[in-house]
Amino acid sequence: MDSVGIGAAPDANNFVNAGVPDGASDTLGHISKTVGLTVPNMAKIGLGNIERPVPLKTVPQEANPSGYYTKLEEVSLGKRHDDWPLGNHGTKYY
Repeated sequence: MDSVGIGAAPDANNFVNAGVPDGASDTLGHISKTVGLTVPNMAKIGLGNIERPVPLKTVPQEANPSGYYTKLEEVSLGKRHDDWPLGNHGTKYY
């Protein structure tokens, strides 16, 4: 999955959207906390095992995950389309 937040990066408060610092960015955490997140296949892969300050409320850790799991952090300060962590198939938009 691309562009689905699972917690803010260490430098998130250096960036602001609509006047609000990004330090509270956590799409999956907010969904899990407010309405619940039911993703049994992602849980089996290890989504609940991703290290974070507060575990996902409704996604349990998996003792024997069936896949690999991780959290990616952007290293570039750029926001152009070719800076996306998972790429855009070589197409550049400026």
